[in-house]
This record gives sequence, C-alpha cells and structure tokens, in this order.
Amino acid sequence: INIFKPNPTPLLLITKKLKVPKEKSIYIGDMAVDVFTAKFARISSCVVADGLGSKEILKKAEPDFFFDNIKALREALSK
Repeated sequence: INIFKPNPTPLLLITKKLKVPKEKSIYIGDMAVDVFTAKFARISSCVVADGLGSKEILKKAEPDFFFDNIKALREALSK
C-alpha cells in the first residue's frame, strides 16, 4: 500500500477502524497536501496556517475550514 499523502487509503482505514463515518470526519493539517488527501477521501478538510504551509498556498487548496493559527481552531472547537 502507498501510505504517503495525498493517497487517501490510510485516512479511510482510520475512519473505518474508529467506526466514524466520513461525513462526520474532519481531517486537520497544515499543508496543502492535507487538503488534497481529505478531498480524495471525500472528508472535510481543515487547515491551520501556522504550520509548514504558506497562507496563500493553503487558501488556493480550498479547504473546507481555514484558521490562521491553532488558537483560532481551539476557540472554534470550544463553541
């Protein structure tokens, strides 16, 4: 098995093992390849722009959710 992103197989195996439907899953990452992995798996994507990827490139990948930093993500999750 190719286990490297953007291959969605590992992500799909995890959702299956955890018994979490794809429709209720969100893949969170900090690079455009994370967005593409989620898209290939047909899972919602979320990126946090204080990691490895530049904001411009991350936005061009068109994630479902975008946060400038981890603090903003934490605040959104606590609501």
